[in-house]
Amino acid sequence: MLDWLENLPDELKALLLGMVEGATEFLPVSSTGHLVLFGEVLSFPEQLAPTFDISIQMGAMFAVIWFYRTNIQKSVLSRQKHLVLIILTAFLPVAFIGFLFGELIMRLLFSPIPVGLSFITGGILILYVESKYKKNSIVSRTDLLEKITFIDAFKIGLIQVLSLIPGTSRSGAVIVSGMYFGLSRHLATKFSFFLAVPVIFSAGVYSLFLSWESLTIDELPVFFSGFLSSFVSALIVIKWLINYVQKKNLKIFAWYRIIVGTIIIIVIW
Repeated sequence: MLDWLENLPDELKALLLGMVEGATEFLPVSSTGHLVLFGEVLSFPEQLAPTFDISIQMGAMFAVIWFYRTNIQKSVLSRQKHLVLIILTAFLPVAFIGFLFGELIMRLLFSPIPVGLSFITGGILILYVESKYKKNSIVSRTDLLEKITFIDAFKIGLIQVLSLIPGTSRSGAVIVSGMYFGLSRHLATKFSFFLAVPVIFSAGVYSLFLSWESLTIDELPVFFSGFLSSFVSALIVIKWLINYVQKKNLKIFAWYRIIVGTIIIIVIW
């Protein structure tokens, strides 16, 4: 029934996958999980996948930089070190574990069943944290980046390590753990955006190192198509999500994860 998708030009497949990456990178639904699934549906060339992922992730990263360009510029000009240091503190655990075990995780867990199970588990955790948040069991909700302590940043970074498992969601891990450790939903979401920059950049450099020999100039149109669509869709989602979390909770994403994860397991099993 979906055979026609397999026959699309690689440039168009790249455009669609870039849109998926940009739309899901910052939502707590797992961009990697969606890319694994959509990549299989579209039969995207396996030899292009590792380096292509770099281009679409960079598109999402530059969307964050562009959206928060004023904040970043002010931080640089005023030499505010706190923001840089808490981002670095939260980044170190995933950088260390990813460097040691990233290739092993990619080889063992990048398949539909682990993705489906991660979708469901992540959805349940979101519901749990949201229930505690609503009942005021989580107190002292700060809404200022300057109030994030190094201890809290490190704890959030430890939870972010779970995002190395495909289907877990890096942004989801950061947002939910941030809420659990006392950040407001809005601040936890904003922090997940900032934290995405070093995570995506380092993952891109690492992937580029592993697949450098497979790069050819003929693939540039495919990479550029994915980069551009990822940048645009990520920019739209960032603006929408910031407004959304100030008014509503994350339960809709939790139920989405549980439903999609269940469907994946039923269909693939």
